[in-house]
Amino acid sequence: MRARWMGTSGEWVFLVLLFFFSFFLFCVRNGGAKGHGTKKAYRVANERRLLHWRAQHALYYSGTTLIHVITLRL
Repeated sequence: MRARWMGTSGEWVFLVLLFFFSFFLFCVRNGGAKGHGTKKAYRVANERRLLHWRAQHALYYSGTTLIHVITLRL
């Protein structure tokens, strides 16, 4: 027996797809680092920082969505 809040496998597939879609949207919307005319080392560090920021926000949005879905099912 599965717990009631766990839902069906179709819902989990939907949530995983939603996570990847939100991550993809974040990467597209924020674009790459615009390091024109700067030193390469600075640009690489800036891109890494931006990627980390995007990943954090994608995790935050998908995490809050997951929490909302779970609380709605309780």
